[in-house]
Amino acid sequence: MTYVPSVIPTIIGILVLSGWYWNIEFLTKIDPKLVPMNPVTALGVILSGISLTLRTTSSDTRMVRRLGCGIGTAVWLASIFKLIEVILGGDSGIDTWLFRGQSFLKIARDTTINFFMLSTSIVLLYTGRGILAAQLIATTVAMASLLALVGYSYGIREFYDVGMAIPMALNTSTSFLLLSAAALFIAPDRGLMAIITNDGPAGKMARILIPCAILIPIAMGWLGLTGQRKGLFQYEFGTAIFVMSNVFVFVLLIWFNARQLFKTDAYRRSVEDQLRHSATHDALTGLANRRQFIDHLSHRFELAKRRPELPFGVLYLDLDGFKQVNDLFSHGVGDSLLIQVSEIFTRCARATDRVARLGGDEFAILMEDLSSIDDVHVLADRILSSMPRHFSLQNLSTPVGVSIGIALYAEHESYETLLNDADAALYEAKRHGKGKYVIYSSDLSSVDNGKSERNAEQS
Repeated sequence: MTYVPSVIPTIIGILVLSGWYWNIEFLTKIDPKLVPMNPVTALGVILSGISLTLRTTSSDTRMVRRLGCGIGTAVWLASIFKLIEVILGGDSGIDTWLFRGQSFLKIARDTTINFFMLSTSIVLLYTGRGILAAQLIATTVAMASLLALVGYSYGIREFYDVGMAIPMALNTSTSFLLLSAAALFIAPDRGLMAIITNDGPAGKMARILIPCAILIPIAMGWLGLTGQRKGLFQYEFGTAIFVMSNVFVFVLLIWFNARQLFKTDAYRRSVEDQLRHSATHDALTGLANRRQFIDHLSHRFELAKRRPELPFGVLYLDLDGFKQVNDLFSHGVGDSLLIQVSEIFTRCARATDRVARLGGDEFAILMEDLSSIDDVHVLADRILSSMPRHFSLQNLSTPVGVSIGIALYAEHESYETLLNDADAALYEAKRHGKGKYVIYSSDLSSVDNGKSERNAEQS
């Protein structure tokens, strides 16, 4: 498909030359009432089409590039020669180089200018530098060619006849429009075209709006003008219809694109929320992960420096016997166990507490705004009493317990030391037989082993 915009003008040029050679008027001009394409113009169209086709070929060897660049440069030099002739008003006879002795219309001024700009764009594309400049020049050629085509469609000679001189032929303006489109798509991922060809919402919107912005007003204007000329309605009525039809169509297009952008933006926000949730939550249990827990804990420390009257504590939890579950059964069974345990911890915690999975079978709970030390005892006892003696996992029954280490904010300088002390208390709980909780103190030999341990001694 990338060859089409450059191949079609080449074919048009060949047909025009054939028409001149065999004296077939239909091939030189589409309508007998119109001016024919000059044979030298046809040759320039053929060479430009070949040069652009070679630039888009997959066989991008040095020889091919040199050949294509050489052809484009030849067209560029010829256009400069003709442009100088137009400016100085001389007559070098370039218009009759191919078929001497025959009567031809000279190459139109706007055709000469278009050839100069188009060949300049081609040479820039071959050098690989100035891609943006090449695309801007090709866009200018496209707009000039489109203006000529609109002039033919509307019957406005001034649009395709600069200064009331020799007019640009219809097949010439069509060829220039296609050649400029081929030049624009040489480097679709760079310059102006990068916005149009990208897969994002901007590219999708541009690919819809730009063709509509070009074709719809032209079509509506042509229909209105045709109706007026045939006496179907007055000028004012035709103008009103033209305006309102454009308003309706473009409002519809804007709404459609706004709807697409809204859906794209909603999807983007959803993905961002998912990514943000994934970055701060454990994928297996849905609890806060270590990163989010540390963030909350450090923030709570900063708040405590300003308001020390609001104490808080950390429960460090580790499962007893979890390693055996993974070793004897499977990691899938272990994951199922972690999910059940996380649900127990969440149910036991207060609404203001923050439960997190730190990794593996380690969990933590941040207890904020403690009214007294009894709040810590109550939560720890609730967790221990809520743990079943055996977990039923995929028709398997296994005993798993939990040990808890607790550290309170008082006399801790940083959240790192608070976590380390909670971990030390957890180790002490495991050392004393597991399935217990221990509150950290500066002397672990006299540590408070918790109400659960005291209840066990009483029994």
